[in-house]
Amino acid sequence: MASAFHWADFERATLEFSRVLRPGGIFAALWNTRLIETSPLLVEIEAELKRQVPSLERVSSGRSSFCEELGERLDSCGRFTDLLYMEGRHIERMTPERYLGIWRSVNDVRVQAGEAVFARFLGYVEERTRDLDSFQVTYLTRVWTARVPGVSA
Repeated sequence: MASAFHWADFERATLEFSRVLRPGGIFAALWNTRLIETSPLLVEIEAELKRQVPSLERVSSGRSSFCEELGERLDSCGRFTDLLYMEGRHIERMTPERYLGIWRSVNDVRVQAGEAVFARFLGYVEERTRDLDSFQVTYLTRVWTARVPGVSA
């Protein structure tokens, strides 16, 4: 599950994962989260988002409460063993078009903002990045893995 596990019903999903994976099989959940604080541009854009949507609660971010509790939930659900958490950083070079495309895919922000406010926010991002050829975005990749009990066949 890459940046999507938060949309599934945890109990039903983990039951299904443990059913379809072979004994000893590995489940992994992964998020690539922008490290906003590493870039003044991203800090400015995120501040504008908060200004336009003050009640925003991030659901899909790798820093959401879902992710902060994920290790404990996987460990205590009784369906997996050998829980492992890893993280690492990498830098992506973004064009304004690519960056806008990423924002267009952030459904939790779109839903909470509403279409009109979300369009206004995208307009702000487009205007703010318009004169840039590209810029760096630092990501924190977070991954949780857990093994289905048993020995692999």
